[in-house]
Amino acid sequence: MLQVNYRGYLWLVISYICGTIYLVASKYVLNNIEQLTFLFWWYTSGIFYHSLHIVNDRITHKRIFLRNVLKENRKILILYVILDVTATFSFFTAVNMLDPSIVSFLMQAQVIFTVILGYLILKEMLHRTELIAAAVIICGLVVMTYRSGSVPPFGVFLVLFANFLASFNLIIVKKIGVRVGAYTIARIRTISVFVFFLIMNLVYYGGVSVPPAQYLIIILLGAFFGPYLNVVSIYKTLEYIPAAKTALFRSLQPVFIMGASVMILKTFP
Repeated sequence: MLQVNYRGYLWLVISYICGTIYLVASKYVLNNIEQLTFLFWWYTSGIFYHSLHIVNDRITHKRIFLRNVLKENRKILILYVILDVTATFSFFTAVNMLDPSIVSFLMQAQVIFTVILGYLILKEMLHRTELIAAAVIICGLVVMTYRSGSVPPFGVFLVLFANFLASFNLIIVKKIGVRVGAYTIARIRTISVFVFFLIMNLVYYGGVSVPPAQYLIIILLGAFFGPYLNVVSIYKTLEYIPAAKTALFRSLQPVFIMGASVMILKTFP
């Protein structure tokens, strides 16, 4: 039992590292190129890393029959994809508007949404101390946004909306993750978002532009920690730790992002 818990906490720590790197890297690039261009190349890079993993699985004879996975879970995976595409677009629009440390603090509303949905759908319960921690997070959100001229209301709405949808998807992953697999869900997610933003670029720009090499390199490196390893690490955490507790533990994420933002982006919340 302890071994299982340790695995969950190890994946949780990996998600802290990945979440810090990808959010700061994406904000840096979004400051310099168009959002739709960024999102296309961000998820194109994510598909590249997932493809390498698939090749490794074939070499090591670890095969998952995607046809069977889709047949048994088609409806819930379609819902998952719709929610995720909407949440992703809303989230990165907010990142484009706000300081990444502010976005990260506001993202902690996901704890509240996940606790409520986890109780209603999965019948998960939190202990009294965990509920107190959730209350502290709510107070923190109020302090961060109350009469703050640096936090546009629409940006706050986008972050909260994205986190509500993401919370629902955490519940979906918790419900089907064991039988479908964290890597499979992460791949379905990345491919779906890639297709969506490819279509968006074709509709709005008539094609896809290539950003300057310096930003393309940052996108390629950042996407390893974003669409690939960050998503996988969160989903693997959910295999060992309840959804509500996972969201609660991830409330530490803003501390790391705030420090990285100060050092790299020179921004101060």
